[in-house]
Amino acid sequence: SAITKLTIPSKVTAIGENCFSSCSNLTQLNFATGITNINYGNGAFSCPNITIVNLSNTMTNLPNLSNCTLLKNLIIPNNIQNVVGLPTTLTTLTIGEGVKTMSGQLPYLTTLNYNAINADDVYSSDASNGYIFTKIGSSTASGTTINIGSKVQKIPNRLFYAEQENSNNYTTISFASNSVCKSIGEESFYNCNKLTSVNLPD
Repeated sequence: SAITKLTIPSKVTAIGENCFSSCSNLTQLNFATGITNINYGNGAFSCPNITIVNLSNTMTNLPNLSNCTLLKNLIIPNNIQNVVGLPTTLTTLTIGEGVKTMSGQLPYLTTLNYNAINADDVYSSDASNGYIFTKIGSSTASGTTINIGSKVQKIPNRLFYAEQENSNNYTTISFASNSVCKSIGEESFYNCNKLTSVNLPD
């Protein structure tokens, strides 16, 4: 297909299996304002040349973008609760305020903007089974900076847990100057051996 830019209209409620997998020239994917929940078929966006994805602020669930291997930057809207199916190639990721759970390998991530107000705690078994972000910045020379947004109320248990030493490469954790965070959970930054700078809220 010669399509290079695609906008999903607001009235769409389902996208079929492998619907756009033949769109080899598609580089930009937009979701219109007004979209809420979409039922995505397997491989709906298996488009390896996508470099830009603009998610609507009204969306409540994410498409699987794991095959979009040229995608570097992504902003997760505030109404999405579950973050899964991310490409490993992301270098910048912004987590919205409503996110409750998240998982995926992010070895090339250099900046994580974390704004989840009250995300779920992660239990030991969950961490072992991959229900967290793993290998954060492990393939970067400079490591990853984690910016904690001003509205974040807590850092959940084991949020940035690393089961093995040095498997996460975050070097800087910075809280917003007007942060309201009052709680940092158990083993939130376990095995963060490369951490060199922490800016805690007052």
